[in-house]
Amino acid sequence: MALGLRYAGEAYPRWLDQVGLSLARDWFPIPGRTARSLIGMFDPLPLAVLIAVLVGVCLASGRRRLAVLAVAGPVVTGLATTALKPVVERTKNGDLAYPSGHMGAAVALAVVVALLIVSLLGLGRWAAVSVLVAVPSAVGAGMGLGMTIIRYHYLTDAVGGFCVAVAVVLSLAVLLDHLASGRLKADGGGVGKVRNVSRPSCD
Repeated sequence: MALGLRYAGEAYPRWLDQVGLSLARDWFPIPGRTARSLIGMFDPLPLAVLIAVLVGVCLASGRRRLAVLAVAGPVVTGLATTALKPVVERTKNGDLAYPSGHMGAAVALAVVVALLIVSLLGLGRWAAVSVLVAVPSAVGAGMGLGMTIIRYHYLTDAVGGFCVAVAVVLSLAVLLDHLASGRLKADGGGVGKVRNVSRPSCD
């Protein structure tokens, strides 16, 4: 949110955006067609297909709460980025730009995928943390480079979308665990039988 306040009401790149563009083009010259294809995967229709596939994988592996998160995470992230844009009111070529909705969608899905990987592999704490950091970071880096190189977004817009997605999805994961824990308590199951989605598992 602090980053959004820093760039609120602006319509031009700051020094960080300019440095990011220069470094991206010098060190990671992604072809424009590749960058556009990557970004296009998170347009509404392709995103819906990706969500459906992820939900199917979660259900097939018995991770029902992760299946819910696979839908709720990207949807709520999309609502959050859409709501924040007119509040921050940063524009690029006349369009509201901060935070990036495409980045938010991509990272929201990546966080759920990371949670699913940790759950399926039964990783220890540090291995789980590594996966939860590495997967969204890799996806975010790819999206950020692509959007920066073709000037689809300012780099800081992409960073904003990344932060919103991580905050929203992890908050929803904790909420789902809390609700599941309360339900089991009400049924007399006890807290000890709950497997934490944020650790995660989502059965």
